[in-house]
Amino acid sequence: TGGTLRVFRDNSQIFTMKGFGGSYTTAQIMGLVEDEESYIFNTRPFRLYIDGEVLPGVIKNLTSPVYRFLNVAKYSEGELYFLVVEGDEVKPVRVKSKKLEEAVQAVLTDDEGTILVITAKKGTLSIRNSGEVYEGTLKVR
Repeated sequence: TGGTLRVFRDNSQIFTMKGFGGSYTTAQIMGLVEDEESYIFNTRPFRLYIDGEVLPGVIKNLTSPVYRFLNVAKYSEGELYFLVVEGDEVKPVRVKSKKLEEAVQAVLTDDEGTILVITAKKGTLSIRNSGEVYEGTLKVR
């Protein structure tokens, strides 16, 4: 139910945590024996530039009970995290914002600190699939 976040410094892994990623972007490849296999492509990390510093960001999409019981890709909400690196310690810090319903598919940023968050909603019928675009700025405390 999501990917594993790994942070490296040079060739050494300095941090790992499960449960990040998740996406509605999938590919299905026919299996050799019976069924087809479905591969979920995890979301890309993003960067935000604040006062000359680069903050790396990652997406965490939370699966809904439908995913756990029926093994169907379905998300209840998405969250954004920034990775704060202090020496050899990495701290994922959740960005407080309006609840992002369903899965965050991508985050786009610019040099002025504007953030665009693109979400996707997946209904039981394909005509009920939709998405939202949220625009905001980040205030650092």
